[in-house]
Amino acid sequence: GYERVCDKSAARMDELQSALQQQQDKKAQMDAQHAEHAGKVSELLEWIAGTEHTLGEKRLIRGDLPELQKQLAEQKAIADDITGHQADVDAALKAGREFLAAQKDQ
Repeated sequence: GYERVCDKSAARMDELQSALQQQQDKKAQMDAQHAEHAGKVSELLEWIAGTEHTLGEKRLIRGDLPELQKQLAEQKAIADDITGHQADVDAALKAGREFLAAQKDQ
């Protein structure tokens, strides 16, 4: 009677505590993934803002060949920088999509 109820209650309590611990572990893992992803996205957003600022400062120069060559070299460097960051942007987008899909499945 009573001992059986106590045993069942204790076993159920153990199951609930185990389930709660698993949920806490999952949450901690998701929080860590979110923080890592948010940091990467933040860095990319800072880079994008800086690049936009740099591009916004550029003005068209007409007729002065050395100055045009300098501007062309600067624009090529910016284009190379953008190309160089493409993999990081793609990785951040992919990680974000995967994170959201994983949350949707749970």
